Amino acid sequence: MRVEAGNHPWKGIVSDELRIHRCIAIPTVTQVPIGFSVRKVIYDCLLCLHAIYLCLTNKYVVIHGVEEAGIIAGIVGRLFKTPYIMD
Repeated sequence: MRVEAGNHPWKGIVSDELRIHRCIAIPTVTQVPIGFSVRKVIYDCLLCLHAIYLCLTNKYVVIHGVEEAGIIAGIVGRLFKTPYIMD
C-alpha cells in the first residue's frame, strides 16, 4: 500500500514509505501565521487544486484531511466519490 500526502510547500517530515506532494509556493510568502489569514486561505485554495489534480491522475482508496484540510478532503472526496476522513 502506498501513502501519499498533500502539503503546503514548506519542509516537513521525510520518509521512504510516504510520498509528499507539496502545492506551489508563492515566492514572496515565507511563512503563514497561526490562525486565520489571507495567506492561509490562498494556500488552502492551492492545496485544494493540487488535491483535485492528484485525484484526476491517481485512484485513491480514502482521502484524509486534518484541521481545515478536512474541508478540502470533504470537497475532493465528494467530487471523486471517494471516502474521506476529517480530523
